[in-house]
Amino acid sequence: MKSRLRSFVNVKLIGALVLLISLQLLFSSGVALASTGDNFLGLEAIEKGMEGTGKTVVKGTEISTFSVKVVDVMNEPGKLQDFIVIRASGKPIEESGGVAQGMSGSPVYIDGKLIGALSRSALWSKDASNPIGLVTPIETMLDLFNNQGAAGARIRSEDTKSSVEDSLEDVFPGKDVKISDSTPNNGPAENGKNDELVFRKSVTPVMLSGFSQASINALKEGIESDDPGRVYDPLATIGGSSIQNLKGGLSQYDLAFHNLQGSGNNSGETMNLQAGGPMGVSLARGDLSIGALGTVTYREEDKVLGLGHRFILNGSSDFLLTEASVLDTVKSYKSPFKLGDVSETVGTVTQDRTQGVMGKVGEEPELFSTNLKISKMGSNSSASFNTELVKTNSLIGTLSYSTIREAIDRTLNRTGPGTVKVNYKVTGDNMPEPLERTDVFFSYNQASDLPSLQVALFIDALAHNPFKNPELNNLEAEINFERNIRSGQITYFATDKRNYTAGDLLAYQVKVQNYRGKLVEKTGGFQLPKELPPGNYVVAVYGGPRPTNIAPPQTLENFEDWIGYVNNLKSYESLSVELLKPFEESVVPMAATGYRYESAARVSKKLDNRAVYGSQAIAINIMASSGSNNGAEPDEESGEQAKK
Repeated sequence: MKSRLRSFVNVKLIGALVLLISLQLLFSSGVALASTGDNFLGLEAIEKGMEGTGKTVVKGTEISTFSVKVVDVMNEPGKLQDFIVIRASGKPIEESGGVAQGMSGSPVYIDGKLIGALSRSALWSKDASNPIGLVTPIETMLDLFNNQGAAGARIRSEDTKSSVEDSLEDVFPGKDVKISDSTPNNGPAENGKNDELVFRKSVTPVMLSGFSQASINALKEGIESDDPGRVYDPLATIGGSSIQNLKGGLSQYDLAFHNLQGSGNNSGETMNLQAGGPMGVSLARGDLSIGALGTVTYREEDKVLGLGHRFILNGSSDFLLTEASVLDTVKSYKSPFKLGDVSETVGTVTQDRTQGVMGKVGEEPELFSTNLKISKMGSNSSASFNTELVKTNSLIGTLSYSTIREAIDRTLNRTGPGTVKVNYKVTGDNMPEPLERTDVFFSYNQASDLPSLQVALFIDALAHNPFKNPELNNLEAEINFERNIRSGQITYFATDKRNYTAGDLLAYQVKVQNYRGKLVEKTGGFQLPKELPPGNYVVAVYGGPRPTNIAPPQTLENFEDWIGYVNNLKSYESLSVELLKPFEESVVPMAATGYRYESAARVSKKLDNRAVYGSQAIAINIMASSGSNNGAEPDEESGEQAKK
């Protein structure tokens, strides 16, 4: 009897456990439609021919209504390839010249129930007033409420594009369906031929406030060259490249940039975040502003869904969620777009996935504060710029580069040559010490470029270091500009002989040609360490920090080592002569990092307020010597040997 009772109890417990697990799976699997009453209409309930409405703002604060009719339903394996194909019509569509950038996220309803967000449109010129569009189903967007959009952040865009094209060809037999790669940044939109149906990629309009064209180019394109010259790549010492990280800027994302010549604050009447109203996703706020404009799809208390497609597909995010205004919707032969402005920060965008973005109202994001003080030599006045940037690793270098450059350009109010001296300090909550440097830069044509780029490279390197998250929080920089070019080029280098014995004094002569000035001769020497192994060596002279193909004199095993090494790098005012031992090809660990030499001794001199550039090298031979080294002591930069 007890055995039967125990079996009965076990069966009941197992049944209850299965029921509990089923309920949990139902609740957490994104089937939010059942848990929120009659507000939504799921994909399975939508049929061809159904009619409904959509909401959006074309201008000002009025939420306009347009008509939709379901053409078909794309219910594919995997939620992220599901779409509702519709035709849109009505006055808002006609006034906008079709489905405009910034309408993404516009909620679509059937029988008063939300079915999803307008997210893409077809470029069919014959039907500009009755365009075909794609609606992202609301159930896939609701997954973001439960942080279940993670799978969407790792799907390759080309795979998604191919899958959607195949599905649309089933919906429109006889049509050659394409997803256009053209955006307003790289050329006009394609118009479909009679047998072609071309859908526009999901392009998000980004409003810029306070930027010149040069700074916009820096934001969009980043660094155009693999070798921008006369800047140091601090990530190269630990196997990375901040120069590569900044190449391409934000052009890799599906964004269209629009420059507003205003303050970036309240240039239009803003609206509270509500379905059909505008929303902003900002990357920078303050004296300079960068913010994307979209439409709210759905709001549930403090949680907001919008766009209906990715912003930059960042996954878990910490962007600024803002209110926004729509100044007007502009018809364009490239693509119609909403022209608006992002305004007050009201929360944080916490998810950026294939199916849309989610924000939380009342949650303040963590930002990187940049505080710049810029002055011109001979002037008692100075300008201050304060801008807060998002901390996203893939963005912070490019954002820093473009905003610092804009601050300098605006203060100078001109382009052209000059010399810039920068004292800067970068701090973070998780850094053992600040990154703190002074550097001098010059340019024959654009004085703001190199200093802004160099500071940005250090910020990017901190964000991407492999040791730990520095939790960056602040940049303080004092920037002083002089119109004259203060530079010196190394034009000559010689040693007193080519063959030495370990322990000998190596004497050298360097000639530096100052820009439109005198040829300056520098002489000096250092004693070769007596314990140097015999062999072939190289004596090199260079200006500024040690070249990245020379191995650091100590192993950089942790974050503290790397920060210390970077802080002790010579400034661009320095002239260094260094004895180098070439690595043999068999030294695999060093070859893998790109190093070609290790340092044996070095001496450095500073040319005050003058940037030294160029390099030369001489091969020498060193023979063995008995005894110990008495004539060298560590250089202040990380234990190198220098002249006593």
